[in-house]
Amino acid sequence: MPAPEGAQLSPDGLYWWDDHSQNWQLVDSDGQAADGGQGGQSGQGGQGGGHDAGTALIVFADMQMLTENAGAAPMLWIDSDDNPNNNDVPRADNGIQGSWADFNRGTADAQNYSDTWTLNPAGNTQGSGSVDNLNLPMGHGDMRNVKLGRLPAGHYDFTVTLNGGVSSQHLNFEVQDAPNP
Repeated sequence: MPAPEGAQLSPDGLYWWDDHSQNWQLVDSDGQAADGGQGGQSGQGGQGGGHDAGTALIVFADMQMLTENAGAAPMLWIDSDDNPNNNDVPRADNGIQGSWADFNRGTADAQNYSDTWTLNPAGNTQGSGSVDNLNLPMGHGDMRNVKLGRLPAGHYDFTVTLNGGVSSQHLNFEVQDAPNP
């Protein structure tokens, strides 16, 4: 059956949200919903036992699936542990963290995979890193958070790559100057 008109698509366009079943459905290459089976790119993930238990497929989840704050991955947050002036926008006098959500749309649990991130330009913080040794049961999602620290005023690009390059998303953002005391 075709994906419903106006259905919410995943950021990578491979899945649509089925409100009735409260689950992501795979979209065929011809734009129709798939009836089972695998499609798109397959992620790497651990497979248990001595038999073929399927393949993990790690995709970006719409953050609305996992939190009340709606939005596509990745997202930017003010670091509540480093916000002495109670800023509500990214400024040079508060810490910043990046967040995204993984979702395992595959037919097996994902075990020991990594997501990587880069910040360009790096500013006063580490310019790249990874979230390692991740495990995600099939049909489940989880949020990932990294503290980017305090950044000088300027324009930045935060890029997240899932499971060794299966999918990437980026967010451009601006950090404002801190006010003069």
